[in-house]
Amino acid sequence: MKKQRMFGILILVTLVLSAPLKAGWIGDFSRRLIEGAKNAAQNNVQNKVNRTIDNAMDGKLGKQQKGTNSIKGKNEYQGNPESSISKSGSDIKYDEVDTTGMLDLKVVEKKALPFTGKYQEIDLDVFKFQGERIYSANLMIGEQAKDIDAYLHPGFYLICFVPRTWDANVHVGGRNESEGVEFGYGLRVRKRLLNNGIYSMNGKDGSAAFILEAGKTGGHVDMVMVNEMSKRGAMEVTIFKIPGPDVIK
Repeated sequence: MKKQRMFGILILVTLVLSAPLKAGWIGDFSRRLIEGAKNAAQNNVQNKVNRTIDNAMDGKLGKQQKGTNSIKGKNEYQGNPESSISKSGSDIKYDEVDTTGMLDLKVVEKKALPFTGKYQEIDLDVFKFQGERIYSANLMIGEQAKDIDAYLHPGFYLICFVPRTWDANVHVGGRNESEGVEFGYGLRVRKRLLNNGIYSMNGKDGSAAFILEAGKTGGHVDMVMVNEMSKRGAMEVTIFKIPGPDVIK
């Protein structure tokens, strides 16, 4: 079963058990999930859906294949991993979906995170760079889910996903993955720095970091962190404004 379906079922189960994050999105997501379940039943795979739900409740969701890098390991740039999703029987590569220009710049400018443009040297152990910290979101132990919701002015940004627990998993996904949108509208991945995957993360497997470019009308990081059912996981997501895509070499 595709990772997006497993992640979608996990989100639905956990959000039913906890307070809703965004009612509108949940309603639309639930509608699409129900439609998908009907199609699955017509294709005689309902038993697989049921097993996935059981696995989600037991915290047994599978992981993406991960690299060997971690926040404590060697700094090594990696090529874009194979990251495709299924939509109407075809594969969509995230980096082939261009959503730049889809947002209204006037709306983005009212909501976008402010920055001063006064860059300082930031040391993340694995690499150093010139940047300005503008956003942070934390999923704490005991919490079921947390939004990652940030509008960005046109320009370049570094986003880092850092698990704070050793072996408890936190699952991260974009709200528009079904459209081939990995992080959010208006954003393109320019570099994958620490590419340990974000679908299922823990401290043992390491962190992930990406350089994003917000297009001419800005960008919207629109994702969600979902804790495993035990709620033992924790994660910090940080966004830095950077002067360009080559500040980390």
